[in-house]
Amino acid sequence: MPTKSPDPAAPQTGPRFRAEARKRVVDTAKLVFQEKGPDAPLEEIARRGGVGIATLYRRFPTREDLLREVCLAVMREVTSEAARAAEEEPDGWRALARVLHYSISSHAAGMLPVAAGRFLKTPEVLQVRAEYVAALTGLLERARTEGSLRATQINHVDLLLVLALLSRPLPGVDTELAQQLAHRYVDLLAGGMTAEDTPELSGPSLDQEALDALWNGSAVDTDGTKPKTRKAGGRTA
Repeated sequence: MPTKSPDPAAPQTGPRFRAEARKRVVDTAKLVFQEKGPDAPLEEIARRGGVGIATLYRRFPTREDLLREVCLAVMREVTSEAARAAEEEPDGWRALARVLHYSISSHAAGMLPVAAGRFLKTPEVLQVRAEYVAALTGLLERARTEGSLRATQINHVDLLLVLALLSRPLPGVDTELAQQLAHRYVDLLAGGMTAEDTPELSGPSLDQEALDALWNGSAVDTDGTKPKTRKAGGRTA
């Protein structure tokens, strides 16, 4: 007797679906909180995460619960990436640079400042934070020991604050360009810390025309070379 195919319209339940829905909420919340701050509408997070608001509240009864979970996820992601980088990269410097870029591309760098002071530091938070700090500190110390890190006064706090600043959205800069610029400035930061020659920089180099356009409230092409032309009605080309 042929097996009956599952009904696509049937309610999706079970541990796997619940885990996937939870991850969608957390990943979406990470973006929305950074875009709109810690008081961002939870309804928007649910909508953009593809779940109902009731589903969000079942998993995270309060805003504090959601902020805490997002920060835990961010720290765990970076800690895991640091472990992979330490194993896969040929030296501590390359491993550290990889983690800095990962913190930008994964939107991890900007989340912790957004949620600062908005939830209680539970034993779980303290443990995960300790592992996170140890992972970053370990890469810094390895790079110092190998002689590739010139700036001996730099610690993990410097890295976190610089990454947080780089992750702050600039007026008039779209998400794609903001990411490119953040990666470029990570390379600039890395070049200032390493004893080696500065590597080729990532992302576009903005010129004065583009900078003036941004300050005047105009958009800039994603390559950073010129302001976008305006169509009728104020839309960009």
